[in-house]
Amino acid sequence: MEDRRWLTIKIDVTRTKQHLLTELEGLINFCKAFVVDDSDTSRRTQIDLYGDYLKVWDLVEKKGKKWTEIAKEVFPDDFIDADAQTESHYTPNPEAARIKTEQYYNAACKLIDEGLP
Repeated sequence: MEDRRWLTIKIDVTRTKQHLLTELEGLINFCKAFVVDDSDTSRRTQIDLYGDYLKVWDLVEKKGKKWTEIAKEVFPDDFIDADAQTESHYTPNPEAARIKTEQYYNAACKLIDEGLP
């Protein structure tokens, strides 16, 4: 597994020094949000969900899909027919998936509005 404490970059030396420093500072700040202390499990879990948050946001904002359509795409296990399940102890819950989809959308909006923690 790659050590996320290290950042490898290429620099376009034809850019101004000030421009490069500004971009580098932004890049460092962005990447630092993904370097997580292993003891901070709540933050790690949230970072792991950012992709799903943004996927839900994209499906609402760009594709115009409805909550249930998105829930079926993001949480397909919650829509499996109970008779079709094999050896799984997971109970499908379409309504919980729809609610979670709305929560993910709200989390994405917050992430977009406020930026990374």
